[in-house]
Amino acid sequence: MYFLVHRLSFVDMVFANITVPQMLAHLLSTSKAIPFTNCLAQLFFALFVGPMEGYLLAAMAYDHYVAIFDPLHYVTLVSHALCLRIIVGSGIVVPGSTLLNIVLMAHLIVCSHGILQFFCDITHMLQLYCSHAFLNEMLNFTEGKRMYLRPAASASEGRECQGTIFYTLVMPMLNPLIYSLRNHEVQGALRRLTSKKAASSI
Repeated sequence: MYFLVHRLSFVDMVFANITVPQMLAHLLSTSKAIPFTNCLAQLFFALFVGPMEGYLLAAMAYDHYVAIFDPLHYVTLVSHALCLRIIVGSGIVVPGSTLLNIVLMAHLIVCSHGILQFFCDITHMLQLYCSHAFLNEMLNFTEGKRMYLRPAASASEGRECQGTIFYTLVMPMLNPLIYSLRNHEVQGALRRLTSKKAASSI
């Protein structure tokens, strides 16, 4: 369990670092457009790290299921080797589909050379092309990458930016905190810390 939480924290930290530098550059510079090549690079890393979080959450769900419904066989069913195989398997499967997506996008004809946001989403990228990106759309549909909550197409840029910040920065930072607070040892340490602070203030 702690092995998976540790890996989830690492993946969330990397995922947040994909968007934060571009967001800071977007806030500090006068030019708000991201060049097309930078968009492809950011999209590659986002599509590489994002699905790995899904694999880890699925492994953690299985871990919780076995711990609750079959605690006597937990050590044999959820071994360190199994967790390692899940992580290595996701590290083999995810890069292939991500690289295929990026290679297909790089060969399309581009009408516009930049996105006026700090995060390059697939839906924004597909709007830049003059040619029809049928293969990319089919690949994204089969992998379920467009099945997430986002504002409607008619929504304002401000609302879309807020949604992007929430899903790329806030959620990755909250995941390790939530899973850590469910740990009894962490809860006990927090209680001791708050009781010491209360005693010192008296």
